[in-house]
Amino acid sequence: MGMKSVYIPSTLHEELKVLAAQKGKTLSEIVRRLLREGLERERIAVPAEQELAEGYRAMAQEHARLAEESVHYVVQVLDPTEVSLALT
Repeated sequence: MGMKSVYIPSTLHEELKVLAAQKGKTLSEIVRRLLREGLERERIAVPAEQELAEGYRAMAQEHARLAEESVHYVVQVLDPTEVSLALT
């Protein structure tokens, strides 16, 4: 196992030491566990965020299509005098 230096605020270091003492673990064990859990959450979150982005993109495309159909309906189907009466 390699050793790496990471600079963290002293308040965070104190919180980690307290947590380690509460759990009866070493500071290194706590930091490794938290890093593993954080990485796992990130691996799960990225695909979920991509799915949401794709869903929003599809909804935007559908919205644009419906807006275009609405404009077509107003221009091609409705009598222009009816449209101007409805707007007043």
